Amino acid sequence: FIGEGCNVTSTVMGHNVQVQPQTKITSSHIWNNVHISSNCTISHSILCDGCVIKSGAIIPRGCVIGQNCIIGENITLAEFTRVTLCHVDDRSEEGEWSESSSEEDESSTSSDEEEGSTDKEDDTADESDEVIIDTRQAVLTSSSQILKDISIVGPDGAGRLWRPPLPSIDSDDEDDDDSSLDDDALYEKALEQMRAQSIGFDASEVFRLRLARQAKRAIEDDDYLTEDETDTSDVDDEEREEDEEEVEVTDSGFVLTPAPPSSSTSLTPPFDDEYIKHGRTFGMNVIAELKAICMEHDTSSPVENLAIELNSFKFSQNAAFSDCVIAAVQAIQERLVTVRGVTKSSSAMKLVTELKKEMSHWSALFHKFCITFKEEQCVLTAFEAVAVGDDVVGAVLRRAPAFRLVLQLLHDEEVVNDEAIFAWAAERKIGGAKEESVVQELFWQKETQEFLEWLEEDSSSEEGSESSSNEEDSD
Repeated sequence: FIGEGCNVTSTVMGHNVQVQPQTKITSSHIWNNVHISSNCTISHSILCDGCVIKSGAIIPRGCVIGQNCIIGENITLAEFTRVTLCHVDDRSEEGEWSESSSEEDESSTSSDEEEGSTDKEDDTADESDEVIIDTRQAVLTSSSQILKDISIVGPDGAGRLWRPPLPSIDSDDEDDDDSSLDDDALYEKALEQMRAQSIGFDASEVFRLRLARQAKRAIEDDDYLTEDETDTSDVDDEEREEDEEEVEVTDSGFVLTPAPPSSSTSLTPPFDDEYIKHGRTFGMNVIAELKAICMEHDTSSPVENLAIELNSFKFSQNAAFSDCVIAAVQAIQERLVTVRGVTKSSSAMKLVTELKKEMSHWSALFHKFCITFKEEQCVLTAFEAVAVGDDVVGAVLRRAPAFRLVLQLLHDEEVVNDEAIFAWAAERKIGGAKEESVVQELFWQKETQEFLEWLEEDSSSEEGSESSSNEEDSD
């Protein structure tokens, strides 16, 4: 049930969910049997089974409200708050933090005096039905099994603040940065990790700090330097500045390395080792990872499932749609050999026939990720990269009229439109003579030029027919 005046967007709801009037819910996951009162605001959060959100409560991004918890009336939670009814001594929840408490319990029972003092403390706790919980510790009274942190959930609420377990530390690992941290610092690090795993978390700032730490660690690591390299007495300031400029971290988080100098002036797309893009995870080849996701995809399942996986990884690594289409082309290239049985001796018609079978499934993916004609150009340059390679598909693709047939197939499948092909052709015309590169040879093949001429004539005739129809309409 959703009451009048509610605004629910980008939200998944379970069974028997009650949402009272004038409530706003955005980008959240609402489980079963949840009751949300009127005038509440919930954003980028998870509400587990049976929880109750009372009138006027505000649940901001990153919050998780545990099973059967109650958030009191007009309560505003802090971002990334997690509320639970689980006992604080539950080892499955508290991890290593509960071990220290269990050791204290064992030591407390080791003598009669300590046991007597514990009984006194229990008697004192029995005198009150309130549960005192702060952000670091929760104390459950024996007379009431309902956890209630008034400062978090309000006087009419139920639940306590969940705290993440401390990260594990390997005492034998001398390189572990956590080994020198105290409990407070470890707890802050655990909170940071918890926030990073929450809905609505913006990882850009944390990522920049992590890059800075990695750069600092690389500079301080003596293992990367030899005795000859440590002697910089003969290096002047200008050379040092040039070295510092060789690696750049962009605002989007990519690590950019300069391309090696080339003796050729032809417009050749980045092939081989240059066809590598590093994402948020230091040293990760984003396109290779995207290709691996494509290769794991079962073509008997909808391509939309693959699109979700690629889009999720693209977002996590701050990649681009062009990276996805390049990876898809590389995956299709491999499937032509492993699945479709294309060999180096295969004819151009055999290659295109098998490629068409593949495109019957993959075209929908290109339609989703080719947002502009620039992504469509990446499809063309990716097939050029295949032709330049020494593998099976490349050997067949270099033989005329294979490349021309591939161009026509991509156009017929509406993977690339006229605008993208004309833009690609304009760049290749600037490239110079035919013999400068394999890419130029593909472009200047007779069959390729015939296809481009036909496409220009067809496009011109369509424009002429459209203009004449517009004139007739105006009359």
